[in-house]
Amino acid sequence: GTIWPSDGLFSVSNVAGSQEVVMTTSGGLGEAETAGVMLNVIPRDGGNQFSGTFAYSGANGSMQGSNYSDALKNAGLRSPQELLKVWEINPMGGGPIKRDKLWFFSAQRWWGNSSFVPGLFYNKNTAAWIYEPDLSRPAVNDNTNRHHNARFTWQLAQKHKLNLSYDTEQNCVC
Repeated sequence: GTIWPSDGLFSVSNVAGSQEVVMTTSGGLGEAETAGVMLNVIPRDGGNQFSGTFAYSGANGSMQGSNYSDALKNAGLRSPQELLKVWEINPMGGGPIKRDKLWFFSAQRWWGNSSFVPGLFYNKNTAAWIYEPDLSRPAVNDNTNRHHNARFTWQLAQKHKLNLSYDTEQNCVC
């Protein structure tokens, strides 16, 4: 189906579950209700052959450069932004339940990132309301996301299909 962004922001959490994604932009012309970005996403629906893919990517702080200089230290930046990890795991697959009649497809995605927050530190005073930075423990911004979907497609007649779809997403900005 078509995804209409709100406030100019949009998210397609797992494009591996899509057969085709088309992005168009409009300046408020007749082909769209509103101006902006529009995504047309056509979901995958399995087929008569079992198939699947598995994708993984990641990086850590050893793959990051730094421009943290004495000038930045002297300007008051106590610590730089530093990557701890960024990662993604994305398996997907589908196939027939009953040939030429009923298919399944599922795509899963786990992804996240973790980094030190520039200039912020944990509090030494864990029981007090007074903040005292623990300069040995930089604050961490940790984001994890999960997206799971499952789709069943039933061929009712030559030109008619019925889809049952389930999607769930969990996000944690910790």
